[in-house]
Amino acid sequence: MTERKLKLVPNPGFDNGPEGGAIVVLNEQHSLLPQQEALLQEEFGEWATWPLPSSGLSEEEVFSTATRLVENAAQGGRAIVFLSPVAALVKQVLLTAIHLAVLEDTEFGQEFDWADVVPVMVFFNDRREAVERDGRIIHRLHPDGWKLV
Repeated sequence: MTERKLKLVPNPGFDNGPEGGAIVVLNEQHSLLPQQEALLQEEFGEWATWPLPSSGLSEEEVFSTATRLVENAAQGGRAIVFLSPVAALVKQVLLTAIHLAVLEDTEFGQEFDWADVVPVMVFFNDRREAVERDGRIIHRLHPDGWKLV
């Protein structure tokens, strides 16, 4: 396994905004629903979006995006919130956030503290509604019922 040096690399299209709040990761073709915006406002007050290309990410882009996300979040005291979860990216962001916290804690001779890990959350909705489409019943996410977990 090769060691990855963490460094701040800006993301095109990312407005760093004020310190604190959240970075919302979403597909560039997606947008927040009113209930999701209300949840972000209640939980964080302010947020900035981090658009992901609709064409997807290569494996190398997953690693570099995770590094940039975690560094931006750590330096600005922000949480990372996934609206459009890319499984490999969620995994790598979590690993990178833990790795960074361990490095920082041990560098200063401290024991590892989970409170030092950049918070990572996802939007979750377990409400479905049945809709008829082309003679078939399909289930889609209900517009209400969103949670941050």
